Amino acid sequence: MTRRASLLGKLLGSVGIGRRKVADDALLLDKPLDRDQRYNDITPLLAKFQIGQVVRHRHFP
Repeated sequence: MTRRASLLGKLLGSVGIGRRKVADDALLLDKPLDRDQRYNDITPLLAKFQIGQVVRHRHFP
């Protein structure tokens, strides 16, 4: 005998709630990353600050 899935089970199964995508293999860089170099004239500290400002001022539903 086969099991019949409910409508809710079908909908949740198609959306994939609670499931994570399988991660791809790690990307390898040609050259090591120099953390002191300014890429596009933004330091990592400034980038973290700017991202923090965006998250702080975002209106969550």
